[in-house]
Amino acid sequence: MICAFAFFGCLPEEETPEFPPMTATSNGDVVFTLKEPLVDVRNLRVDGNRLVLADGAGWFIYDITTPAEPRLISSVLSDEVDHIALSEDRLYSIAVGSNDVSQWDVSDLSNPTLSSEADARIRSFGGVDVRHGLVWVAVGASPPSRLFIEQSPLQNEDTCPTDDLERGVMGVWIFEDIVVRSIHFDDFGGDGLDGRGGFGFAISNLNLGPLGTCPTLENTDVFLSDTHAFNRSSFETSTNSGLQVDFDEGNRLLYITEGQNLQQLQVESNGQITLNELIDYPNILDVSVLPMSQEVNLLGIANGDVALAEIRENGIAFSQVIPTLGEARAIEPAGDGEHLYVADGENGLVVIRYE
Repeated sequence: MICAFAFFGCLPEEETPEFPPMTATSNGDVVFTLKEPLVDVRNLRVDGNRLVLADGAGWFIYDITTPAEPRLISSVLSDEVDHIALSEDRLYSIAVGSNDVSQWDVSDLSNPTLSSEADARIRSFGGVDVRHGLVWVAVGASPPSRLFIEQSPLQNEDTCPTDDLERGVMGVWIFEDIVVRSIHFDDFGGDGLDGRGGFGFAISNLNLGPLGTCPTLENTDVFLSDTHAFNRSSFETSTNSGLQVDFDEGNRLLYITEGQNLQQLQVESNGQITLNELIDYPNILDVSVLPMSQEVNLLGIANGDVALAEIRENGIAFSQVIPTLGEARAIEPAGDGEHLYVADGENGLVVIRYE
């Protein structure tokens, strides 16, 4: 029994599920690994022909014009970096134990320079995402998350309201017209918890105004999670909580991981969600939608190794588990429909070609 969260009472320990059967035909192979000069890759992001890695030694930018052969352009060796985001000529990073989000000028990729550091009010863990001219920082504790207007330098006073009742945002993901927050609820958006608290994900419609202005948020649905309570404390020691999100925007399918399962939800135009499928899968750390040259999309799932699964009309069909011989913890598609990048805690950067 686990009794770490007294307001829930004692929670039964999670059981590790078996691997699902492999019934699909898609496949992939490791085509490239890169350990030096990396120490402990925690996270990664792709933007066009640029790949940026958050690492225990700082952060690194690679040219991926040839996706299977990343070429190091520059690096900033500093504190351990947990979270990172990239937006055109600006890069945002959060170091382990820092209360600030750092903004870097990467217009000259060979010579990144620090533009500013803004107080993000991060308490014990955090995350950052950037899109639509907005920089959204998860703070991980009681204060509401911090939503900045993107500019240089980043200004503490140029923030937008989020939700006064928001508590403990542990992760934030901005998509085309919705935002998803991994959150501790406390009467959040009419969730009906009456102050008792709870863990899960909040889905909100993102109504954008002119660039440089604050968006309007419309809280549309919540997804309460029993396993979320187990995984919350993982944010305090690493980036890999097992609570991750990706969104297939074309089909409006939201994928949520909860450590021991993967859930596919349909997001309606009004922001309401419907559970399509729940699949038990052991020790999930990340999920990513992998576009293909053909009409079929794949899912990449990191859980120490990397699993591939086909997204079909009648459900998700797993095809292969690809050993990375390390600790695959985060994945990101290269954008060419054939390659994906893996942040591996032991082997650094791993490139997989899939078809």
